[in-house]
Parts: sequence; C-alpha cells; structure tokens
Amino acid sequence: MAGNEGLARKWGDERAYFAQAAYVTAFDAHKLNVAALRNLAIYAAQKYRKILTAMITENRQKVDGYTRCTLNNAKVLDAEEIPFTYDLHNAALSKSNVAERSAKLSMRLSSTPGTASTQSSSTRQALSALGVLTLFKTMDGKNAFAIDWESPIVQAIA
Repeated sequence: MAGNEGLARKWGDERAYFAQAAYVTAFDAHKLNVAALRNLAIYAAQKYRKILTAMITENRQKVDGYTRCTLNNAKVLDAEEIPFTYDLHNAALSKSNVAERSAKLSMRLSSTPGTASTQSSSTRQALSALGVLTLFKTMDGKNAFAIDWESPIVQAIA
C-alpha cells in the first residue's frame, strides 16, 4: 500500500502545480489538452511539468537532462535526415547500449539501459502529450519519432 500512497502523493503534487495560474495560462496560451495528462505515467507528467516550467520561467535549464539530450540528438539526426528510432533514443541515453554505437549522436548520457528505457519512454510520452512529437514507422518497420521544430514550445526549450 505504501507504493500506491507514494504514487498518489506524487500525482497530487503534479495536480497542485498544474492548478497554479502560470500553468493554467500556459495551457490556454498553447491550447494544450489538459485531459492528455490523465494518460501519462507519473515520470512523463513530471517531465511535462518541467517543460512547462522552463517555458514559463524562460529557463531552459529547468528541462531535465534526458529531455535536453533527446532534443539535441533529434535536431542533429533531423538535419542528417536520419530517423530518430527508439533504439537510437535508448542509445543516446545510455552509453552502454551498443546496438547503435555508430550513430551520429551529438550527446550521450551514461545511465543504465533500464534507466535509459524508462527515461526515453517518459520523454516521448511528455513531448507527445504536449503535441510536439509525432510517432511513425520507418521504411524498415522500426518505431521512430519526429519533433515539431516550429512549435513555440520546442523553440522555448530547445
């Protein structure tokens, strides 16, 4: 029961943040769908909040390192017209992921493969819920995603 109580407490904290005037204004200004938050895992909701906080405070450093790493690599791969696959995403977040060592990644983090998997998933969930990430399949059937670089949200945090 302690685990469920802890999770409920974390969700309560997130709801309290999102009820603050600055967040409500951000939701309205960017036409964000608040209902999308209900489908997020708690880690994704926390990333979502950190991204909004970065926008509100005009401080990109409020965005967590995993999301910053994701955006940095997405920009480089996009410029090279290389799809940002889930495998590449995991490789960017964990140097121990040998599957994609030859990729043109601009930034790599040193988390464990398990942490990388959780962080990559929650980052994609948060960015998707913000409407700035689109999922697709590559020609060879791999899961990949693209970032909307024209979005004011992305421009504020990338």
